Amino acid sequence: MKDLKALDEIDWTGLEHAYGPAGDVPDQLRALAATDPSEVDKSLHALYGNIFHQGSRYQATAYAVPFLTGLAADPATTGRDEILSLLASIAIGYDESWLPDGLPILEHRAELDRLRATDPETERARVAAWVEAAADESERTSREFEASLFDPQLVTANQQWAVDAYDAVRADLPHLLPLLGDADATVRTACAYLLGWFPEDSATLGPALLDRIREDTSPVVRGTALIAYGLLAGPAAADVVAALDDPAPVVRAAAAIAAARLGAVDSDRVVAVLVETMTAEATTRRNRLPFLDGNLPGYAALALAQPAQHVDRAVDAVLTVLPTTAPYPAVPLVSALLGAVFPDGRVAPGTPFGGLTDRQRRAVAGLAAADFAWHGGQPGTTYVNLNEVVRAYGLPDQLEALKTYTAS
Repeated sequence: MKDLKALDEIDWTGLEHAYGPAGDVPDQLRALAATDPSEVDKSLHALYGNIFHQGSRYQATAYAVPFLTGLAADPATTGRDEILSLLASIAIGYDESWLPDGLPILEHRAELDRLRATDPETERARVAAWVEAAADESERTSREFEASLFDPQLVTANQQWAVDAYDAVRADLPHLLPLLGDADATVRTACAYLLGWFPEDSATLGPALLDRIREDTSPVVRGTALIAYGLLAGPAAADVVAALDDPAPVVRAAAAIAAARLGAVDSDRVVAVLVETMTAEATTRRNRLPFLDGNLPGYAALALAQPAQHVDRAVDAVLTVLPTTAPYPAVPLVSALLGAVFPDGRVAPGTPFGGLTDRQRRAVAGLAAADFAWHGGQPGTTYVNLNEVVRAYGLPDQLEALKTYTAS
């Protein structure tokens, strides 16, 4: 944690961010100490754009972390919860990439070691083999495009910067942990969310989150702490099970998600609450829990669809809510749906609709009938994230084409 006065000790112009030299970062960090909320928002927007551009981390990113920590820890700072959210983004990127399992940081470290030890030509050969292994021409075209952009040195640098940024936030956890008891519930929520991404420190963070689950009066804080505790993958706790019967729906939902992560998804009560979350919460998509951008039904679907024994219940629950779900929150629902019914991945090229299993046909037909989830009430529009999820399974990725496929 550093005072803003130390900003001048760093050669920011010698560091790179998304748009080149990072000479603008010091003033943006100083602006976060302003009392004018509009100035703070403007600075946050700039930092999200340059040191965390579309989920990427850069050479300058890790250097900004100790100053962000200092600002978040200062009660006089405006928007401390937003700064904590930025720190979480810096540490992990977009959380949708890691849910419901949590961040595989050991795999990231191993991949960085592999990249460092592999010469560029070997990496290019590996990518070329990956292109050749494409299942069909469409997939091959997509892989060829990705391969054309492949730069082994840049890939290694990106991995290094991501791990460096993560470790910079991790090093500041002792300064951030006290914010779990802050007087401001939004700060406690943001802090609990942040702590869930550091499984290597679960021995310290787990008990702190359990204390928050037991003591906090805010359902949002307790719910966030429950999910964070589950992501740390520590030992199952009686507090998680007890929260399955909490009077607050958001706490019950969080407890079920945490319990599923901790291996209790075989419990009838856990399954019932996950299904309840996907249906009863369907008209209030934008919950205040920070995970998955507040999409609790989508998160519940991801949690429920993982174990094979609950696939049919997951399919039923998704198909119940999908027709009234807007495109953005529909993405994790569709991802869970297709992942559950196509556990082996892509459909073999040329597979007719009749060649699918009964469960697969039911899921795909339900997806084709959920017009609103595709276009949000604006026929003819395309939501690219949803298209990409469907395409990844070898299915027609346009609504009308999928309808034609299911009618064949």
